[in-house]
Amino acid sequence: MQAFVVGNAAMDKTLAVSALPQPGASILGHEIARDLGGKGVNQAVVLARCGVGVTLLAPVGRDARGTEIADRLRREPLTARLVELDGVTSDASTILQVREGENAVITTNAAAVALTPQVACAAIEAGHPGDMLVLQGNLSAETTAAL
Repeated sequence: MQAFVVGNAAMDKTLAVSALPQPGASILGHEIARDLGGKGVNQAVVLARCGVGVTLLAPVGRDARGTEIADRLRREPLTARLVELDGVTSDASTILQVREGENAVITTNAAAVALTPQVACAAIEAGHPGDMLVLQGNLSAETTAAL
């Protein structure tokens, strides 16, 4: 069985804060992590680390963040097919986390929603009966429906 994961890739920055901000507030925090993220990448990495053959298709911009995403994915036991998009920035998330574990996530999705149905569907043409398609609901509605 092969898993085809079609979804987003992002760089996540996690900041520790003493409390989540109220509207209009400026608060201090400190960076505790910067790592590969995005629901699509997270699912692909977990499946691959569990021994499932994984092909990940994810859109990124032609930018430094997209390059960093590609570099980090090369360290994972999966096949990454990143679609580089012109005029779109790679997705990112900022996670505000309080000591007790509660968090708030601010994320972008410009690259994820720019993935076209044609490109996405072409990525899974190599699939066979019994293979798995994994989606996260963060692509455009038309791309999700086409897949």
